[in-house]
Amino acid sequence: ARKAKPRILVCAPSNVAVDNVVMKIIQQGFLDANGRRCNPSIIRVGRRQSDDVKAVCLEDHVDLLLNDANYFDRDNAKYFHRVQSLIVAAKAEVTSIQKKIIKLRNRVHALLAATPWDLTKKWEVRIHEESFDRTGRVYFVNHETKSTSFTIPPEPNMGEETYRKDTLPEYTFYVGQIMKLI
Repeated sequence: ARKAKPRILVCAPSNVAVDNVVMKIIQQGFLDANGRRCNPSIIRVGRRQSDDVKAVCLEDHVDLLLNDANYFDRDNAKYFHRVQSLIVAAKAEVTSIQKKIIKLRNRVHALLAATPWDLTKKWEVRIHEESFDRTGRVYFVNHETKSTSFTIPPEPNMGEETYRKDTLPEYTFYVGQIMKLI
């Protein structure tokens, strides 16, 4: 029986970091147990940041196969075109979802960065939806006076009860929307 080659899964905190590891492996390879250099076959999964790793990216391998007319015979042409249209639709859906997540993430970050301190019970921070995508603007609701303002509320007095911004309704709403998309 033929011995299977070992497999290695490389994970990193960013796409750039994964690309750097992949490039190092492509350039230098590995040393096996006998001290011999070996260059393993590599498949890079996920969004690449560098064109240097294009040759080993799964998406690029699939695109090459799908665009190779010789790979499919006439009997498979209908299936091929159906699969290709499904891939195009899936890519469009993923792009749409990514854009929505970015918009929601920007709102979450704006809510957290709106004040340098937590708010008291009478204040709440909200997104100014009419202009947020252009300006990143938030506003503050004063529940005590039933008024709104773009001015940051005053810092709470010592001993005054505050609420963390990540427990406010607007924040939990946007985080919930992100979770639904994920």
